Amino acid sequence: MPGFIITEYGKIGDDVLDEYGRAVEGITTEFGKIVSLLMPAVTTNPASAIAADRATLNGTLDNDGEEACACGFEWGATPALGNTTIPQNYTTGQSFWQLISGLNPGIYYFRAFATNSVSTGYGVILSFVTLAPSGMLSVLTLPATLITQHSARIHGMVIEDLGQLGDVRFQWGATAEYGAATSWLGGFVAGNTFWADLSNLAEGSAFHYRAQFKNKYGLTSGQDMAFATLVPLGPITLITDDELLIDAMMMR
Repeated sequence: MPGFIITEYGKIGDDVLDEYGRAVEGITTEFGKIVSLLMPAVTTNPASAIAADRATLNGTLDNDGEEACACGFEWGATPALGNTTIPQNYTTGQSFWQLISGLNPGIYYFRAFATNSVSTGYGVILSFVTLAPSGMLSVLTLPATLITQHSARIHGMVIEDLGQLGDVRFQWGATAEYGAATSWLGGFVAGNTFWADLSNLAEGSAFHYRAQFKNKYGLTSGQDMAFATLVPLGPITLITDDELLIDAMMMR
C-alpha cells in the first residue's frame, strides 16, 4: 500500500506526490511544505547467538515517521516466513532484537518490520542456519530378564539425548532382521532406563532385540542382543529312598 506524507495542509498519499517527484522532506509544493514522510523505514540485521534450537533476530528502526513504531520480526523455515514475533515499541535510531526457540536443524529466514498508524515498513529477508549439536544420539540395549517358556522382559537405557526429550521402543523378532516392534513411548532423556514385556513367545526358541531412541535430531539403535525362552522339563519321576538302596545293593 502507498505511504503518506504530512504537509502544512494535512496528510496526502505519496502515490499522488510521487508523480511530481515531491516525496522528499523540506520541499515546498502546491500542497504546502512537506513536513514528514510517515512510512517507517527498518533494517534487518544478521541473526546472532545461533544455537541448535534457537537464535536471536536483530533489526534497527531507521525512521519511525514521527511516531513510535511497533517493531518485530517475521520468520520461518522458507522465504514465505509464516511466523511473527510479538511487536515492541521503538523510535528512530533504536535497535531491537527477539529470541526465537524450538527450532530444528536447518535454514531459517526472517525480516524485520515496523508499524505505525499509517503503514508497515519491512527490511530485507535474511537467513541463518541452526548449528548441529555436538556428539551423537546413543542408546544401550540391556540383557533380558524374567525369561519363561513364553515370555521375557527386555531392557534399554538412553545414553545421549543431545539435550532433547525423546521416544523409545524395541525392535524384536526371531532373527536379527527383527520384523516386530513395541510401541513408541515418549518423555525419555539421557540416563533413563526403559523396558517392555514380550509374551506369547514360542518355547525353547531364540529371539533377537535391540533398543531404539529418537528425538528431533534423529533416530539411533542399540546393539543387537538375544535370549532364548525356556523348554519344559517333561514328566517328573519320584525316586524313593528304598529304590535308591536297592540300586546301590545291586551295583555291589
